[in-house]
Amino acid sequence: MANFTYTVTPEQGPGPFTVSLDGSSSSDEDGTIVKYEWHSDGKTKSGESVDFVFQKADTYQVKLTVTDDKGATSPMTQVVIIKEPPPPPQFDYNTTARVYPQVIAAGVTPSKVDLEDTQFEIVALVRPGATAIKRVTLQDTTGKVLAPEMTLAGVLPNGDELYKVTYVVPRGMDEMTFPTAWGSEPGQFNIIAKGNQNHQSHTYPYLKIGSHPEQDNTSVRKDIASPSYDTTARYAPQVIMAGYSPALLDNAKQQIEFDVIAVVRQGNLPIKHVKLKQSGSEQFDVGMNLAGELDNGDKVYKFSFSLDKDELVNIDEKSLLYFKNLWGPDATQFGIEVVDEGEQTSHKFPDIEFGNYPELKR
Repeated sequence: MANFTYTVTPEQGPGPFTVSLDGSSSSDEDGTIVKYEWHSDGKTKSGESVDFVFQKADTYQVKLTVTDDKGATSPMTQVVIIKEPPPPPQFDYNTTARVYPQVIAAGVTPSKVDLEDTQFEIVALVRPGATAIKRVTLQDTTGKVLAPEMTLAGVLPNGDELYKVTYVVPRGMDEMTFPTAWGSEPGQFNIIAKGNQNHQSHTYPYLKIGSHPEQDNTSVRKDIASPSYDTTARYAPQVIMAGYSPALLDNAKQQIEFDVIAVVRQGNLPIKHVKLKQSGSEQFDVGMNLAGELDNGDKVYKFSFSLDKDELVNIDEKSLLYFKNLWGPDATQFGIEVVDEGEQTSHKFPDIEFGNYPELKR
């Protein structure tokens, strides 16, 4: 009598999948089994134990026919179910809105710039406040606008909006790492958003604590639009954007909660983990959790913070506190790094790297 067991490796995911079939539990009461013949998906194999490879998750029929030494046959068919991967969380990060708009995250794409590239894009994730977004601009730390207004490049299902502007790469660039593009120091850059009533956002990349009560976000766009920014991939993973959600924190609350978020791009291997690290300390090194996937394949990760107001010095309901330069390589600053399943590491956000980074064609 034909009988078999099977295992699927991996159990779920994008594929391919190896289905290992074992017919050793088959039996014959009056003879000896001399032949095992397997049929599935238009393929035939022989042997007591065999493997079939399937390229995608689906339901497959596998038939085993055993033949004994007297020519008698016995068939058995089983249904092998290969499961689809679970859907990623739908932007499971903090979406608290305020009266003023917020620049939740920003960065560049690609963040590994090949020396043959002629341009890259500066991108920002912006949350509307009490009114719709009117303008998003890239500025230096003196307030000088450095480029044309950033243009809408997508709307996420949670209402957060993507903006972009193109930067032309000067010819003759040398290999280098630009370590701290965002901050309050000379030579660094900021992003500002304004609402229709001239409600101005905080300055990205600042994290601001003040009187910022939660706002019902009635100004969000209803027309979800897939991201349209540059999605150039490299062989190593990349951190495209990072920031805080919300970036305006309310000092009226005893527990002040926000998420650090990062938008990352896979290279030639799947992402193993995303880490938030303090640059000058090995003690703060925490894993970020998957919080959603954009239509273009970029993934959103988060790490949630909860601060007791009593732990912050001189904070009351009338106080303002800015953290202006949290991203960077200094001992008190932070960075985000991606590692893939081959142990390739990304650059560390907020770095922008220029070098030999050929495009990975998908």
